[in-house]
Amino acid sequence: MAESVFKDVGIWVEDARMGLYATQFTLNHDRAAHDVTGFEHLAHEYHKGLGDGSFSVTAFDDVVLNEKALTLNLDTGTATRVAILEAGAQGSYAFMAAGVLNAIEKSGQVDNVAGVTLGGPATRALASGSVFYSTGLATSDGPATASVTGSTITLGALGAGQELWCLQIMSNSPATSGTSPTWDGLLLSATTDWATPTTHITFAQATDTANLVQFSTVDGDTTPETDTFWRYESTIGGSATPTFSPIVIAGIRTKPAVT
Repeated sequence: MAESVFKDVGIWVEDARMGLYATQFTLNHDRAAHDVTGFEHLAHEYHKGLGDGSFSVTAFDDVVLNEKALTLNLDTGTATRVAILEAGAQGSYAFMAAGVLNAIEKSGQVDNVAGVTLGGPATRALASGSVFYSTGLATSDGPATASVTGSTITLGALGAGQELWCLQIMSNSPATSGTSPTWDGLLLSATTDWATPTTHITFAQATDTANLVQFSTVDGDTTPETDTFWRYESTIGGSATPTFSPIVIAGIRTKPAVT
């Protein structure tokens, strides 16, 4: 079993920020052996089993934000998107995962800051990538009150056997504001300049109540891309100073082998 532990990171569960900083994020990955021994065998024979993953988050409790995060899917059992940012600057390292929250534990003494731990099984593999835009950390870009043209990030080419993942979150910290605010986000690639970029992902328009968390993929087997440079762009709309708090992560991962 492999275990990865990250400390003092920013974590979002769906659009809810987990306090100021999560103190620890732990990822476990395991692939149990499957016993296929027959009676005619002289020794045990094993085949590679299904991959199994889980995650847990330890954070300082924030009543407003955490109560929303903790009640997202305990009853429904649907997958929840989790974003983990080691830093806020564009190009810094980040992770994204999908899982089902099935365990919550709160702790702490009277007059002390309360702690909260939550976790569950990962329904899809965790992917590593880069921050394309962020809000809420020391080196963040947002909140955004205007359209965005992000920095160029070198993710590399997307080829056979690979998958591009992109997660866009409209964080509630701070919450979206303005009159009829709208946000249209794009993920693009280019070669050496941005004269003729290629649009790979067009997110549905986000508002203060709709499309707050969106996840999209591009399959390298069916839509390969030789471009190595990528960036995030958006168009903001509305009046009375529309404001959004975006978190955008993208990365390229190797698809699991099918045997």
